[in-house]
Amino acid sequence: MNLEQETRDQKTPRIRRATAKQFRNREEEYKLTKKIKELTEKLNALKREEECLSVSLPLLKKTLLREQEIVKNCSPWDKVSEVLSGVYFLILDKKVVYVGQSKNILVRICAHKDKKFDSFAFLTCRENEMDIIESLYIHLLQPEQNGLSVHGVIFSPMTLEQMLKRVT
Repeated sequence: MNLEQETRDQKTPRIRRATAKQFRNREEEYKLTKKIKELTEKLNALKREEECLSVSLPLLKKTLLREQEIVKNCSPWDKVSEVLSGVYFLILDKKVVYVGQSKNILVRICAHKDKKFDSFAFLTCRENEMDIIESLYIHLLQPEQNGLSVHGVIFSPMTLEQMLKRVT
């Protein structure tokens, strides 16, 4: 019997099987696409980390902290009372959402009424290192609350290219 001669009752199970198979294929394709996206994001993060580390050691003679290390060392408000200058990190739900710099970190953090965060961390550093350190962490972490440049790239005081020129 050819397909044209099949009755409606005979076609229904075949159509259901084909539809179920299409659904499973789409579901599998979605899972694979999602996994590819996750792996691509991890690869891009590792590339950014490698690039930033290649700049930080020659320029600062220091390695950068990873996001987990920054979050682990975050401070409650009442533990910091002195005037500190350096680079600070605003943290929300254990994720760095903003990186900035200031000659008076606490005053600057208090001024961030437009940012949403639940804790903060900071690194003290010399004033002449603040642009480099802030830029490296912005490039490394790509915090969601840092502003975008006109080109759609997260803005930082220095580009990686500018910092690499200082190294070479």
